[in-house]
Amino acid sequence: MKVKKKVKKKVKKKSEKKTSSKKTPSWFAYLLRCGDGSLYCGITNKLKLRIAAHNRGKGAKYTRSRGPVALAWSRRCKTKSHALKLEYRIKQMPKIEKERLASGRDAALLRAARVRENSVANR
Repeated sequence: MKVKKKVKKKVKKKSEKKTSSKKTPSWFAYLLRCGDGSLYCGITNKLKLRIAAHNRGKGAKYTRSRGPVALAWSRRCKTKSHALKLEYRIKQMPKIEKERLASGRDAALLRAARVRENSVANR
């Protein structure tokens, strides 16, 4: 007959708990240039790993058959919510504006997208 040993777990008091000194992770909204010349927009909190995943065929279904991909544009966001909102705004842009964003002229475009979004909401 086996005897079960009781194992007491050590319960830490609030004052003993380790405080995490890690910053909250940054999120990124990004545009990728696919091998066929098209653009793909997404978000992630680990940009380099995500691009590598896209190139291995483990990313989004859209990029699997359009590899290899290269980073065309990215922007750091404070929260996941902000990154999702930015991704949505980019996906609502016409292709020509996305191309201009990928070429580096982004500030005015993103402001314009915000203005357009607000004017539609006020109707």
